[in-house]
Amino acid sequence: MPKFSPQLEDRLRGSKPGDTIEVVLEVAGEPAHADLSKPRAQRMQSMQSDFDTESTGVKKLVENMGGQILGDSWLGRALKVRVPVDRIYDLLDSGDVHLVDVPRQITRG
Repeated sequence: MPKFSPQLEDRLRGSKPGDTIEVVLEVAGEPAHADLSKPRAQRMQSMQSDFDTESTGVKKLVENMGGQILGDSWLGRALKVRVPVDRIYDLLDSGDVHLVDVPRQITRG
């Protein structure tokens, strides 16, 4: 079962029925190993294509629950989505999702 962060738990406690929440889903599985004999651009395209295929089930789950795909990061194996709060546990029950967390802004130190 995937886990979720204390920050997400806090947001869920402060939500009410009918609310939506933006979360980041880490897709389960290991990244495909790139064929180092191929040019870099071709390796990257292949890895992106593999992630697109592997994340299809999660994307369908999100859409079927009335959510939206807001973005993806094939390199980080993650999807940013908006879902109804009352359906968040459907994501947690999915074997295709490793981690559910709140989006974080990356800053330079």
